[in-house]
Amino acid sequence: MAFLLSLLLALPGIVLSAEESGPILKGGIDPYGLYGSPRSTYLTFLEAMAQVSEGDATAWPKAIAALDLSQINPFVREEKGRELARLLYLVLKEKGPPAYRVPRFWKGKRYPLLRVDGGRIELVRKDRLWRFSAESLERLPNLLTALSEKTGRSLPFYLRFRNRLPPFWRQTLFGVEYWQWTGLGILIVGGLLLERIVRGFLQVACYLLYRRRWVKEERYRKQPLRPLALLGTALFWRSTITALGLPGDTLALLLVPVKTLTVVASVWSGLTGVDLLADGVSRYTERTESRLDDALLLLFRKSLKLLILVIGTLALAAVLNINLVGLFAGLGLGGLAFALAARETVQNLFGSVTILLDQTFHIGDWVVIDDVEGIVEEIGFRSTKIRTFYDSLVVLPNAKLLTAKVDNMGRRRYRRFKCLLALPYATQPEKIEAFCEGLRELVRRHPYTRKDYYQIYCYELSPYAIGVLVYIFFEVPNWGTELRERQRFILDTLRLAQKLKIQFALPTQTLYLRSDRLGPLQPVSPEELLGEEAAREVAPEWITRPPPSRF
Repeated sequence: MAFLLSLLLALPGIVLSAEESGPILKGGIDPYGLYGSPRSTYLTFLEAMAQVSEGDATAWPKAIAALDLSQINPFVREEKGRELARLLYLVLKEKGPPAYRVPRFWKGKRYPLLRVDGGRIELVRKDRLWRFSAESLERLPNLLTALSEKTGRSLPFYLRFRNRLPPFWRQTLFGVEYWQWTGLGILIVGGLLLERIVRGFLQVACYLLYRRRWVKEERYRKQPLRPLALLGTALFWRSTITALGLPGDTLALLLVPVKTLTVVASVWSGLTGVDLLADGVSRYTERTESRLDDALLLLFRKSLKLLILVIGTLALAAVLNINLVGLFAGLGLGGLAFALAARETVQNLFGSVTILLDQTFHIGDWVVIDDVEGIVEEIGFRSTKIRTFYDSLVVLPNAKLLTAKVDNMGRRRYRRFKCLLALPYATQPEKIEAFCEGLRELVRRHPYTRKDYYQIYCYELSPYAIGVLVYIFFEVPNWGTELRERQRFILDTLRLAQKLKIQFALPTQTLYLRSDRLGPLQPVSPEELLGEEAAREVAPEWITRPPPSRF
């Protein structure tokens, strides 16, 4: 199914290839020594193919440049060029003239290099460059077959196989011989069987990774298997289709979709491999106390995926024969508009780098940014995602974070707890003092409270109760732990109040009704008023005792 889809996607590009592109080298550009004479082209080709036969694959462009491939479909010029260069090299090694017999200068546009019974090989001058003519390249299979019958020299595999078949299998249908149609069917069935086999091996490998607790089997049972199996099938088709000796247009019709499938499967496999690797590494980063490695892992994951997508796009453009350099160069004023539009993207990128370097916040932190409050879920290249307490997702551009006010609640060392306990006025002072001291002891024994700073005192006299201030701090890593320890402290406070038989006051008021039968209020005489000296005599000794030493 994927093969057919790739074929349909590639058909428009193949149809557009009807416009033949020009020669490989134009306008007198001669990096391979093809300019001037047939001898230079002849020597260049022989030297390049000698290097290829010795295993130097970098000499292929030099050898292909000596061939006139203007009649070959642009999508398969490299493949057909290599095939024709091998055949031509076999002919020239067998019957080619010595280099000194090829002239340095030739006034005509065609030079007959070699004449044999199966045809002739000639060099033509195009764009002031000498190359082996397209007609000579087209006659190479028949010419090489005729030579092998005389000399007994070994032919390429597909020619030997073709020559041994009965004449019936050499008949053509839509320009393709019967044996080639049969070979294509065998390759398609073999590729599908190979996909099944590769998927089976990968399932075993995935199970072994699960046994070692590297990945979760349920999540990676299907995802990484399909693209890798498709990649193996595409590589199999790509390496075997060219061995059938198909015509150029037919080869382009088949090879371009196969190349497209190879690129797509490679990108898909790379993206899945990055996810698999990142999930494996995350098992180690989760054990560390620092959350910086989590953010770096996420950024590395996205960077690697972006790099894979860029490489895949360039490879796909090369497969479809799209000149990206010319495309971007032809944008003109559009390039300026593109640069202006990319300014914000660059700012967002610098914002993400600043967040990581300054460690403004990490994933999982509770932050307040301007009017946005929530938990940081993801720090990306362009934006930061915050999950609010209403479970909505807010996306903030990283460029905004360069100037925004960020209140990182998750970076607090201590979480404050403040409350005012109301005790009835009927509570005995000794019980209030014992209650306050009992609360201090709870703070000292609590495993998650700050011991060097806390305040618990009788704080105020309100209209309806005596207020006891509880001002403490919890030393906890997150909000969940804070809520748990708040509950523990509050319940311990209630248990302490029950043990001391202390009740908490409610906001109540007492209303006194005056009866007229009591008569008018009598004023107080000056003798009944106490002066300062009398008040000091009435006050007990415990009022004037010194404060505790901790102050």
